[in-house]
Amino acid sequence: MVKPSLENCKVDGSSLVVSGNWLSLINIHYTDAYGDPRIWEGVRRVKGDDFTGDSKVINACNVIPIIKNTDGTKQLLLVRQFRAAAGRQSIEFPSGLIDAGEQADICAIRELVEETGLHGRVIEKAPLPVAYTPTNSNSLGQYYIVEVDMADERNKNAKPSFDPGEYCENVLVDFDTLTEDLAKLSSKGCYVHESVLMFSFGLQTAGRI
Repeated sequence: MVKPSLENCKVDGSSLVVSGNWLSLINIHYTDAYGDPRIWEGVRRVKGDDFTGDSKVINACNVIPIIKNTDGTKQLLLVRQFRAAAGRQSIEFPSGLIDAGEQADICAIRELVEETGLHGRVIEKAPLPVAYTPTNSNSLGQYYIVEVDMADERNKNAKPSFDPGEYCENVLVDFDTLTEDLAKLSSKGCYVHESVLMFSFGLQTAGRI
């Protein structure tokens, strides 16, 4: 019997089960910690992914927009949209897929404009990309903090430019009441995206740990 070790684990190959417009279902053939061959069902993005199971390509961007108001105060901007897979509205950070040949930071600014109508500038980049759902996907995303200056003329009459079928609503929240505001939205039936919840939880607990 092989001594179990994570060093034994590797992807040996994959096969396509079915492909849609955005996602593909695949069978991932891999070797487990005991050296035994196994099959795991996984999902790949049709756009920007391969079937190797070892994607190091960042294919999505995520924006944490900080609103800089003309009176000097700051707020957090979220978006609310209907997610068909969840069957309800979801409270999220603006995000989207990176176009072919597009840099991730450029994608962040573009997605912010498309979903909220607001223009901003990147002020910080997360030190590492995030693995969205490593239990079933190899998709990676990059987070950026973007400052949105409301004194910018482009933000005076902001209008989003949605893709066909896309619709979002801006949700402005104060940092001091973020946890309470998210709880109220949740009580009204909205899902709160994991990234938003953990951002709020991090702010809430950072001074206590």
